[in-house]
Amino acid sequence: MYTDGPQNEHLEDENVQSSTTPEILKATSANEHEETKETIFPETEETKPQIEKKGSCPPQGTLNKAITNVGAVSPAVVVPSMLHLQENGYGVEKGIPTLLIAASSLDDILAITGFNACFSIVFSSGNISSNILSSLRDVILGALLGIVLGMFARHFPGIDQVRVQKLIGTAWDIFQPLLFGLVGAEVSVVSLKSNAIGLFVGTMSLALLVRILFTFVLMSCAGFNFKEKIFIALSWMPKATVQAVLGPLALEEARMSAPHLESYSKDVMTVAFLAILITAPNGALIIGILGPKVLTRYDKSKVKMELSGLELH
Repeated sequence: MYTDGPQNEHLEDENVQSSTTPEILKATSANEHEETKETIFPETEETKPQIEKKGSCPPQGTLNKAITNVGAVSPAVVVPSMLHLQENGYGVEKGIPTLLIAASSLDDILAITGFNACFSIVFSSGNISSNILSSLRDVILGALLGIVLGMFARHFPGIDQVRVQKLIGTAWDIFQPLLFGLVGAEVSVVSLKSNAIGLFVGTMSLALLVRILFTFVLMSCAGFNFKEKIFIALSWMPKATVQAVLGPLALEEARMSAPHLESYSKDVMTVAFLAILITAPNGALIIGILGPKVLTRYDKSKVKMELSGLELH
């Protein structure tokens, strides 16, 4: 009886220890879990508002990128239309087709340069001023090279210019359908954001209206009549090739390097697609219809008759 007492007490102590040990382990694991919750979740809660803060409004570079992307006139629509009018003698006396061809080329250079500058500002981690200076450097070097080649072509003209012009015209007639086919293949309808199409169309229409008005006002000092100013202002409408090339670039770069800017890059591509869909066919139709009706036709036979009359007198 005396020996059984300590053994029973010892057994009772072991049972108490074994019963309390799981509770202690549970308490310690619960404390560790609460500590990990306190150390992990506040970090995610702190970082989440920063991400939302980045995505709350589009960056300024993204807005500028969309503006410069849509601002470029499509040379694939304007240049052939102007060459067709020039061949038929419409607006040749005042140089309207030549003016629009040269101005569209300059407009595309400025728009592409602005897009590249905004593209480097948004996706580059370097200095903003260095990115802008590098873009300006490329423009200046390209302008100097163009001036040198232009002077060379002026002083050393080719003998067979007419044959080369006909060859280029034939090649353009062949590759023009391929060009617009590739433009259509580059644009994806599936990736469009249907909930914001109305807003994008309204914004783009307002931008086109402002551009048409400013072009009309600027042409008031160039010696054109009212109909010619209307035609020049509406000729800046078509958008196609530049937008098809530059639009998907932002989305591709955002998917690789900046996922938090992917939604804004999709907006840029949506605006570019809508600009192509709305302005390219309507712009070509307006130029083709208004050109022969609005512009004065240059009649070579009439000029020859006037010169022959002067020679007789």
